[in-house]
This record gives sequence, structure tokens and C-alpha cells, in this order.
Amino acid sequence: MKCGIRFPAGLALLCLFASCDKTLYQVDLTASENVAPVNNYYAYSDSVVDVYYRLWAKGGKLEYGIHNNTTKPLYIDWKSGFLSYNGNRISYVTAVDPETAGRALPVVTDQDLPTLVPPGEWIPVSKVDLRRDYFDPGTTDKKAPAFEAHYDSTTSPMVFRNVLYFSHDSAFANPVRVANTFWVTEIKSMDADGFYRFKGANGPNHGFYTKGYVKDQAATNVGIVVGSLVGVVALISIAGFVALISSL
Repeated sequence: MKCGIRFPAGLALLCLFASCDKTLYQVDLTASENVAPVNNYYAYSDSVVDVYYRLWAKGGKLEYGIHNNTTKPLYIDWKSGFLSYNGNRISYVTAVDPETAGRALPVVTDQDLPTLVPPGEWIPVSKVDLRRDYFDPGTTDKKAPAFEAHYDSTTSPMVFRNVLYFSHDSAFANPVRVANTFWVTEIKSMDADGFYRFKGANGPNHGFYTKGYVKDQAATNVGIVVGSLVGVVALISIAGFVALISSL
């Protein structure tokens, strides 16, 4: 009896090319000196404006909204406002980022200046990327799969500050200045399972996350050798099995 079953020998070779790269996630938790955490947001409030911040996203997104608490139209002076990132001042009317070329900023054109916020209403502001890259803890062991580090405002690897100017006058007489500062207080590095457990237990929080890969070359070499042996054994086993059922 001939059997029509065919076994793709290529399946047995998959082990030869198995990757030992590890997908890692880093969760950056943050704090602020004058902005209160509320649910999954940060909220700043005074008699003139409310500013609501949301950070949680891959790579971090400094997304915020501005609410006019007054009974008069409120103008935003984008030319005077800026985002400070680790001491580097980034203008809201310039698309160039001195820290990381290509970071997306909420660029404002001259035609958009100034922005008016009607009484009792709010406007959203475009998302600003915080960090796209996996954070290198600076350890000598580059194969370290995970780590946890804690910082204060003076030792943090990331400090960012949002400075805005408001006025009821389009010429910006007597402007009101709002400066909100944040910094990373803790970085938790974990594998994919740990990240999804963290996310499930905590949900979106007052931080953000990044994704990276760490390659263990020693493990990769062992994996190739073991994979090769497994592949050879699998090929021999498949060939023997096919010969057996073909002879029936």
C-alpha cells in the first residue's frame, strides 16, 4: 500500500534558524513636582487653565489638553512656549529636535499663531514622542535580560518640562506662565510575559513603555548546535518513517 502523505523536510530545519533574541519591554514610571496624578492622567489646575497630560504609549507620548477656566477668550503664545528635554530647549514652532533628530513635535505655523481657547472650552495638543529607543542602563553585562532602577529628580535619565504662556490679550500683555516638570523615577525592564502581567494589573499609568531586543550570543550559538542536531535527527526520523509506511 502506498501512502500519499508528504512531510516537508523544511519544517525540520526551522530549528537551525531559531532566534535567541529576547523581546524586552521597559516601563518608565514618572513623577512631577507640581502636577497631580489623577486616574491615568496628570492634571495641573489654576484659576486660568487646566492642563491634562497623558503619557502611556509605546515610546511615550506627551499628549495634553488645555482648558480655559476663565470667562474670557484665552490665547496661547506658542512662540514663547517650549518643551525642555534633559536640558535641551525645543521650540513649539520649530520641527528640529536637538536631542533626537526626527522626534515629532506639535509644530505650529505662523498662520496658527496665536491659538485661541474659547471660555470654558478646551483644545487637544498633538502627541510629543518622549523616547523611542530601549534605555541602556550602562551595565557592563550587555546580555542582562532585565533590571530595575530607581531615580530622583537629580539622578533621573529623563527630565522633561512643558512651559506655556497664556493671555487674554492677543498681544500677550501680562501673560500667565505655566511650567510643568516631570521626570522618570523608575525603570522596570521585563520580558513580554512580565510586561503583559504588569499592564493587566496596573493598566495605563503615569509612565510609558519602550520595546527592545537583547541578543544572547552564547545562547544563540548553543541554540544553533542543538537545533542542528535536532534537525538532523528529525530528518532521519522522517525519512525512516516515510520509508516504513511506503513499504506497507
